[in-house]
Amino acid sequence: MKTRYKPILVILVIILLFVSLAMGVRIFENSNNEEVIEEYDDSYNPYTIINNKKYKMKDNIEVILCVGLDTYELENKDDYTNDNFADFVTLLVLDNEKKTTLPIQINRDTMCEIDVLGIGGKIAGKTIRQLAFAHTYGSGDLSSLVNVKDAVATLLHDIKVDYYLSLTMDAVPTINDDVGGVEVYVEDDFSNIDNGLKMGEYVTLSGKQALTYVRSRSGLEDSSNLNRMKRQRVYLRSLYDKCKVKQNDEKFVYDILSDINDNLLSNTTLADLSDLGNTLIEYDLLDSITLDGESKVGERFNEYYIDQKTIDDMCIRYLFKEVIEEGE
Repeated sequence: MKTRYKPILVILVIILLFVSLAMGVRIFENSNNEEVIEEYDDSYNPYTIINNKKYKMKDNIEVILCVGLDTYELENKDDYTNDNFADFVTLLVLDNEKKTTLPIQINRDTMCEIDVLGIGGKIAGKTIRQLAFAHTYGSGDLSSLVNVKDAVATLLHDIKVDYYLSLTMDAVPTINDDVGGVEVYVEDDFSNIDNGLKMGEYVTLSGKQALTYVRSRSGLEDSSNLNRMKRQRVYLRSLYDKCKVKQNDEKFVYDILSDINDNLLSNTTLADLSDLGNTLIEYDLLDSITLDGESKVGERFNEYYIDQKTIDDMCIRYLFKEVIEEGE
């Protein structure tokens, strides 16, 4: 049993704990404003052009998409939509040369091109809206997760995503308490929400408090999603450190697997997860990065517009390498 579960634990504490931060004020379906803008094109091009230069993905990296799901019951729901939003989206970039794992956190309010799924999950067209909505198309199964993956890939110059996983927020209290609570330094004033979260103090979070800490916006002085994303990164680092200490505890591994097994969906096999786990054990976890942009209040929902230069620079630095043609 130990041989089987130890690598899976590493996936849980490094990957699944990223996606388990699926928190926040919900954004709601607005089907009346949906606009299909073009037909679907399933062709794949391994090359991309950035600033008039040709690039392709680096050979030494693997990319894992981690999606945290939150739920709000949609109005006018039909067979081709579901009520699970991609509220937390993070890419893990494994650099197999430098032996590092870089988390890239993407704002769920990011305005981007997403596929509209119709009958049988087939792509009927495309629309521009918040990234969180990508998962609401489809029946909520793997097709919905793939829709998020495709939206992220399109946003980032058609990157190749090797693995993609999702986890519902129901797992957060369980994971938090299974590790014995997570200590964080509270920088926001939560007095109107939870008196146990004292501003300016270190607090060991219980399951319910963990949800409050990484989820809350309303009632805080800074109610922006960017501020909440910052707290999520603080929580993640502390949670990672706590789990690292327990990675050799066989019972701890089994308990977490049993508790959150039903919350997980991915395109990977047990063998894939095991290989990733063995790799991540050896790699250094770098500090998370975010993509700069501008937050705006839309007609109904918050909208986040990422600066294109930020996308270009990030892709060139971490994901792509320039293709030098013969004779140049």
